[in-house]
Amino acid sequence: MKFAIVICLFCMSVAQAQTVQDSQRNALKKYPQLAIQGSDLNKRFIAAFQERKRTTPEFFKSPDWPMQLADELSAPAIPPSLTPVGPSVDQGKTIAEKLLTNIPS
Repeated sequence: MKFAIVICLFCMSVAQAQTVQDSQRNALKKYPQLAIQGSDLNKRFIAAFQERKRTTPEFFKSPDWPMQLADELSAPAIPPSLTPVGPSVDQGKTIAEKLLTNIPS
């Protein structure tokens, strides 16, 4: 019985390793610059990998982590100039209500 459990655990870890390898392969196909040593994406991937390994090791429990990390790093950033800085919708309603109540009839 113990032998069967060990075999089962071994098969699961081999299957997960193959899935991680598949995810790595897919990430490299989608983002070929990942494979270029010293490229911006390659450097950011390595830095993010090391940071996650140190701070959130549970991230690597997902066999798809290579693609997740590559997607995350490749997602377009919202330039600061496009980040909303005005009042929120709720604040806008409050401001509008105050303005409307102060209009003379």
